[in-house]
Amino acid sequence: MIPHLETFLAFARQLEGEALQTLWRKQTFYVAVIGQNLEFTPASSRVSRDERHDQVAAILQRLAQTGSFRTSDYADLSFNASYVLTLVKYWQAIK
Repeated sequence: MIPHLETFLAFARQLEGEALQTLWRKQTFYVAVIGQNLEFTPASSRVSRDERHDQVAAILQRLAQTGSFRTSDYADLSFNASYVLTLVKYWQAIK
């Protein structure tokens, strides 16, 4: 099951301030929702990375089609796919 964009953004808001870990490399990061966009901040660099809502929607759509959690399958859509995919796994864990 893959969340709709609005559901996904609402879930991400609930995780603001929490230390999260990416699926494969177990890198710690933080998420914030800014309007309809996401902001990811890796703990290692503390440099924020913005992800527009249309990019997030494209990742969610491809995930719904393929079921793949391999970040390389999203390289053409976003450099930040690992964070989005991690949040989807977190969301799936509570559903």
